[in-house]
Amino acid sequence: MPITFRIEADGAVKVLLRAAEVASQMDDEVILDVDHEGHWLRGIEILESVGFDLARAVKPFNPKRPLEAAGIGVTYDADANAAFFHLKMKTLPLGKTTRYSHSITPAARFGLDNQGGLVWIAFSVDEANASPEDFLSLVDAPIERLTAGKNAK
Repeated sequence: MPITFRIEADGAVKVLLRAAEVASQMDDEVILDVDHEGHWLRGIEILESVGFDLARAVKPFNPKRPLEAAGIGVTYDADANAAFFHLKMKTLPLGKTTRYSHSITPAARFGLDNQGGLVWIAFSVDEANASPEDFLSLVDAPIERLTAGKNAK
């Protein structure tokens, strides 16, 4: 799944999940795992509390059940009404490890297409106590940075 990350002019992180026109936006929160230094680990978890149909939101990604996915792509557990977007992480140099420390639950904005499918997710990384660049440093995907002069998409 091609994902691009954008650091917005205000320091928020926007995860661009796919190319599609956004028809609506909703606010809720996501769950993100970080290590002791505030680096993002693993992926994005979304729970049933979201104000939109989560099954419909992940449908464009052909989600698998958690036990079938083997840590790749998107999973959706209908019983728990929970989704997980697995991210590709960089391979660390020999001897360097990161360990899970805690989860953060930032407020997030979700961009949805006219069918209710997720297009992007944006959130602040303030809770991680790291700069957006440090927060994203272990993610193996393109990262662009917007400045105040550029228009956000």
